[in-house]
Amino acid sequence: MIGREIKEMSKRLAMTTDGRMTYCSASDANIGKGRCNHIIHQNKNENSNDFIKRVEELKEDLNNKVNSQSRIDRIKAAKQKYGLDKLINDKEMIVRIEVAKQGYGLDKLINDDNWWVRQTVAEQGYGLDKLINDDNDYVRAEVARQGYKLDELINDKSEYVRKVVAEQGYGLDKLVNDENWMVKVEVAKQGYGLDKLIKDNSYLVRKEVARQGYGLDTLIDDKNSDVRVEVARQGYGLDKLVNDYHPYVQQSALVRKKILSEEL
Repeated sequence: MIGREIKEMSKRLAMTTDGRMTYCSASDANIGKGRCNHIIHQNKNENSNDFIKRVEELKEDLNNKVNSQSRIDRIKAAKQKYGLDKLINDKEMIVRIEVAKQGYGLDKLINDDNWWVRQTVAEQGYGLDKLINDDNDYVRAEVARQGYKLDELINDKSEYVRKVVAEQGYGLDKLVNDENWMVKVEVAKQGYGLDKLIKDNSYLVRKEVARQGYGLDTLIDDKNSDVRVEVARQGYGLDKLVNDYHPYVQQSALVRKKILSEEL
């Protein structure tokens, strides 16, 4: 009986995302989590009449935002999960993106004409089995970011998708031989295959190898100044690099020497 009374006392009036008044038993720490779909709660020392008045004021404000000509207002309403049944059909894709972020209407938004909306649907982990075949590279890349069917996406025609596969640390033994420099830079970021990538034709790949602190004794003599700058930033061979023929390399070496001396 006492436990029931305590439970009843813990309930308070609240307004749901669709504007209904119900009771909520969630603790302050769990507001908006789990089964709590309320956007406003009665305060501890607030009587029912005052709360109802506050709710009506909020509803009027949110309704105005939902029907506003300003997309900023409509986004604000969506962020509060209010009026999503209307905002899902908003003419502005940025509003529909916010609706997708709330996890609402994903079964409809997965077919949205705008790729950014579909990418947001993928971010929610929804419909990945369909979005893996999306025409847009960025949508498929998001599917890869979710870790879905990387064994297929590793062979994607888009270097951006393959780059994201590499970000997941998947298939590096294959991607280290990718034809695209962007993919190989990501492989190097994973610290994989540096002994091979140090010889890559792309200076951007070799620069990333240097950033990993690998093969600095070789890369200090790299033909590309950006690579040698990265060697200097690693604090290697500074006495030599301060005399480099390229002024940017010299400056980088001098700056790094100064920082290291101040740290001593």
